[in-house]
Amino acid sequence: MCILAFAVAAVALMQGAVGSANSQPSGELHRHTELSMTSAECAADHAHTYPHTNTLSHNNLLQADFKILKETVSVTIGDWQGGAGNNLYKLATAWVYAEHVGACELHLPEGGAVQDLFSLPETFVVARPHGRDAKRSAHISCPKDLTVEHTWFDRGCLNATTWNYREVLLEYILPFLKSDLAQCLQDRQAVPEVQDHELTIHMRSGSIFTATAESARESNHEPHYGPLFGQPPCAMYDRIIAAGPREGRPFERIAVITEDRSNPCVDYLVANYGERVEVHEGRSLAEDVCSLLGATNLVVSRSSFSYCMAFLGRARRINGSFYAFFLDWEPWGWLKSFQAGVSGRRNGCVAA
Repeated sequence: MCILAFAVAAVALMQGAVGSANSQPSGELHRHTELSMTSAECAADHAHTYPHTNTLSHNNLLQADFKILKETVSVTIGDWQGGAGNNLYKLATAWVYAEHVGACELHLPEGGAVQDLFSLPETFVVARPHGRDAKRSAHISCPKDLTVEHTWFDRGCLNATTWNYREVLLEYILPFLKSDLAQCLQDRQAVPEVQDHELTIHMRSGSIFTATAESARESNHEPHYGPLFGQPPCAMYDRIIAAGPREGRPFERIAVITEDRSNPCVDYLVANYGERVEVHEGRSLAEDVCSLLGATNLVVSRSSFSYCMAFLGRARRINGSFYAFFLDWEPWGWLKSFQAGVSGRRNGCVAA
């Protein structure tokens, strides 16, 4: 996720954050949040406070002085990058930045895989952190030494944690989940007893197992292999399955969500656990998202998509490889590291 910004992360739920966008979403899952001020009122406030306002995109932001950042009325994401997970990460990073430099609006580009999942407006009005939320965000510093390498994908404000990103995704983005996905989640939540005994595994496959340096050069993309894309060993899944939802009781059902079977652990699980394993491969993005957001017991892969599903989802217990060290849920007491992986749940640490 260009994983640097989440590498220092610490997560906590947030209450009372306000913010919205131009359109009102529908569905029981969606929540309405009131704005502290409209974008016009915010701009007027800026014009009074800072006579020389400025509109910044992630391109001309590079040369901006910190004083000008404080005078910013709007922030723009110039373009999307990669898949839905990368899009969500850029969106969260830009939003946190906009909050803390005092921007009134966040402008989104057209398209992007994220639009397949969410009905996002072109412009969001950005609310200021206040009260309890402001105290939790007081450690954030938005630097003035931005360089030409800066993008919303791998760097935003310093010391922003996973808690800050998750707050944004839950409060401002999740309410715009498309209605068919919202209905799918409601249907899954109607049978919680089934979910309690099922382990949902997001297993990354596809390009990270098939890409080569030559194919990357031909497609003008970075190859998806090497230390930044290493996936968990199959033994990690054995340990998590054996631990089960309760001590001494392995998971009864195992749902594997994957693009294809290029990850060798897919066939490994099928060979070792037989009919307990159901492999969901080659499905639509929406179908995979419904399964991951609705999971009660979730295993994440090394993937920005996987992490964002964990942030947005309802899982009570989240597992991942030691590569997920940056998913430091310490304020909740969620995650606890161990040699073969990490595991956590919403109410107290557990070792898997």
